[in-house]
Amino acid sequence: MNSKEMTIVRGGTYAGERWITMYHCRKVEKIDPQKEYWEATGEWLSRSHCMISFIEGLIETGWNVIIYDYRRHPTQPRLTSPHVSRARGGEPFIPEYKMFGVLWGTGLWNVFKERNRKAIVQPGTIAR
Repeated sequence: MNSKEMTIVRGGTYAGERWITMYHCRKVEKIDPQKEYWEATGEWLSRSHCMISFIEGLIETGWNVIIYDYRRHPTQPRLTSPHVSRARGGEPFIPEYKMFGVLWGTGLWNVFKERNRKAIVQPGTIAR
């Protein structure tokens, strides 16, 4: 596996999927795009198409992404690609989640998150 190759495992159910597991550069990470985006910007977005949009952002930054989808059958994964789903009739990509994928793929997500942390006002608090 080269440094720009990533394996993503999708699990759970279509309605209950909350995070994806990513294997890259000898690391394992679990990412919930909706939660990450909310923590960084304070904006709550629908979870609809968040995973596939995040993955599309990774692909745009040069990552070779391999996806194993366990959502239909827990023991027989389906090998999928974001490009295949778009060609079949198109899942619409959500620009905010795609941007998250681009920033994460280039290693700038934590910088973006830290800069915005100071500007976010948590619900129930007063901005000063």
